[in-house]
Amino acid sequence: MKFLLGDRLTDPLVRPATLLLSVALMGGAALAQVGAGSVSGVIQDQTGAVIPTATVTLKNTRNGQERVTQSTGAGAFSFAAVPSGDYQVVAARDGFTQSIRSGVHLNAGDALALPPLKMEVGGTSTTVSVTENEAGLPLDSGQLSATITAQA
Repeated sequence: MKFLLGDRLTDPLVRPATLLLSVALMGGAALAQVGAGSVSGVIQDQTGAVIPTATVTLKNTRNGQERVTQSTGAGAFSFAAVPSGDYQVVAARDGFTQSIRSGVHLNAGDALALPPLKMEVGGTSTTVSVTENEAGLPLDSGQLSATITAQA
């Protein structure tokens, strides 16, 4: 480096300016990171099995801003660079009940790992389809009949 810059780094005017510029650039990056944190967790069913592809919503309860992500194949989710505040976490997936965790408080610089969010099978979005079978036995006529007798 001395080869490229020569004796410029030893100049009494250049050294303080270089130091001041370095601190200014690095300080801004450090302040940007301290004002935010992260929230992560895992989505599971009532048996402890992970639930992949669940939609996870992180909602700021003060201003209503929302961030949405999907759980991974391992049921994990993560929100990075989250401003400090109070949040609600909602996990949803077809065939399961919603899981809502309120009162999640995040301070600046926190890396908050939530306990598993549990979802139960058979939520309100579960659809049961019933198909009528018209080829069954006729129940409205006596055309087919038999007598049942008891045998000892």
